[in-house]
Amino acid sequence: MDRSSDRGSVLIVVALSMVCLLSVAALSVDASFMWDLKDRLGAVADAAAKSAAFEVKHKNAANLATFAVAERTRAETAGLIPSGVTMDAHLCTAAGATCSAPYIGTGYVEVIVSKTQNTFFAPIMGFASLTPVARAVAGIASPEACLTSMHDLTMWNATVTGTGCNVRVGGNLIGQNPNATINGAVMVTGSCTGTSCSNGNFSNLSTGQAYPDNPFASLTPLTPSGACVAMPAGAITVPAGCYTTIPNQATITLGAGTFFVSGIWDLKNNNKIYATSGSLIYLLGTGSIIGQQAELHLVASNSITGYEGIAMAGDTGSSMTFNNGLVLDVTGAVALANTVFDSKNHIDIPNTGCNIMVFNDFETKAGNGQISGEGCAALFTGAPYLSVALAE
Repeated sequence: MDRSSDRGSVLIVVALSMVCLLSVAALSVDASFMWDLKDRLGAVADAAAKSAAFEVKHKNAANLATFAVAERTRAETAGLIPSGVTMDAHLCTAAGATCSAPYIGTGYVEVIVSKTQNTFFAPIMGFASLTPVARAVAGIASPEACLTSMHDLTMWNATVTGTGCNVRVGGNLIGQNPNATINGAVMVTGSCTGTSCSNGNFSNLSTGQAYPDNPFASLTPLTPSGACVAMPAGAITVPAGCYTTIPNQATITLGAGTFFVSGIWDLKNNNKIYATSGSLIYLLGTGSIIGQQAELHLVASNSITGYEGIAMAGDTGSSMTFNNGLVLDVTGAVALANTVFDSKNHIDIPNTGCNIMVFNDFETKAGNGQISGEGCAALFTGAPYLSVALAE
C-alpha cells in the first residue's frame, strides 16, 4: 500500500472540508447580520406605519409619507439602522398596495422598507450583497370596550352581546336577576354580586381589573350659541339649536348639527326621534331625557369638529331615565361618561356595526343589547375615540 497516496487523499478531503466549513461559517455570519438588520427594519416599519396612520386619523393623509420618513430619520440618528434605507409609505387603497382584504380602506397605511447591504464573506458564494425587506400595515382601530360604565353596571333580566369588543365596569357588576347575561369578556374594577354572578352567566368575567379608560376624556365641553327654546309643535324637521322641551306624541327628524338639551325632553307615547342627516345630541348639566315607549334613532356626524363620530354627549349632572321601553338605535358613539342612565323596564340596542357607549352609571331592568365597534373606523375615520394599531 502506498502511504504517501493515502496522505494525499486525506489532504484533499481536509482541504475540501475546510472550504465547505469556511463557506458555511461565512454564510452564517452574513445571514445573522442580515436577519438582525431585517428585525431592525421591521421595528422602523412598525413605527412608521403607526405614525403615518395617526396622520390619516387626523385627516392629514397627504402628510403620511412625511411622518413615516421622520421615523426612519429618527432610527438612523439613534444608530438603529444604517443610512440609505429605502422607504415606501402609502394608503392601502393606493395602486400596487399589498394589504390584506380586511385592511383595504382609507384608514390603513402600508409601509415597506429595505436596505441593500454588502456582504462580508458571501461573495465567495456569489452573493456580493443582500436586500432585507420589512413591511407593516397600521390603521384606525376601535377601542377594546364597546360598553363602559365608569361606576356600577346593574342588570336585571337583560342580555348584552359584544361583537369584537368587551364590557368594562369601573365599579361593581351587579346581576340582580338570574337571567342577566353578558356574552363576551367583562372586565370589572370592583366585584360581581348577585345571582347572575354565582350561576355563571358572566362566563368570561374578571374582577379586580384596572379602572377603565374613558376614550372621550379629551372632549371639550360644548355650549349653545343662542337662546334655549321649546321645540315647536308639529315640526317635521327641526334645525340645530338649544331646546328645553319637545312636543309630545311626535316623530321628530333632527337636521344636521348640534342639538342641546337644556331642560327635560320628555319622550312618551311613542315619541320617535330620527337623525337621518347626521347630528349630535348634547345634554347640558341642566338637561335630561326621560320617557316611555320611545325611540331614538341617531346617526353621528363626521363634520362636527372634535366630535366626529359621536351621536350623543353630555355634561356632569345630565341624566337619561326611561320607565317603560326604549329603542336606542345609535350609529356612532354615546359619550355620556358624566351621565347616569336608568332603564326601568325594557331597552333594545340594535347592533348597527358601530355603537360604542360610555356612561357614568348604567342600569337596565330588562332588554337586549347588541354592541359593536367593528364598523366605526370605516364610518368615522377622524373620530377621537378611535385608536391606531398595527394590523399586519
